[in-house]
Amino acid sequence: MTALAATIGTGNIVGVATAVAAGGPGAVLWMWLTGVFGIATKYGEAVLAVRYRVRTARGEMAGGPMYALERGLGARWLGFVFAALTAVAAFGIGCMVQANSIAALLEQTAGVAPVWTGLALTALTAVVILAACARSPASANGWCRSWPCSTCWAAWRCSSTTRRRSRARSP
Repeated sequence: MTALAATIGTGNIVGVATAVAAGGPGAVLWMWLTGVFGIATKYGEAVLAVRYRVRTARGEMAGGPMYALERGLGARWLGFVFAALTAVAAFGIGCMVQANSIAALLEQTAGVAPVWTGLALTALTAVVILAACARSPASANGWCRSWPCSTCWAAWRCSSTTRRRSRARSP
């Protein structure tokens, strides 16, 4: 559900505004047309996920593209590749687009430096994730240990990029 919310939120708020600003009102027509293909793709993905899902030893249902690739195509290695690339993409695609949109908006409207926006978003995210880890430590044990390190690294990279850009802009 969160992946769907991130897709709809980012696409409808930032994507539409950017497309109309860059391409004019005609961009809306192309968004409608590509939306039809997107709906068909999402439907096909959902059908395959339901068709190839499995029941775990605990009685829970598990499924998704990895299971469809493994059980439907018989390509277990492709399921692993998909899962690995999805994990890598999770660090940059959804969250960074949304955080960048928030930082750009706050910089343009309120004059807040993107570094401060990034730190505030990191702190709020930490509260949510660490609260979830405290509630369910058995299910997220290893991830909860590695998350603070990866977040600090990402914040450091973003702040150093922002400093380089601001130096390049100054006369």
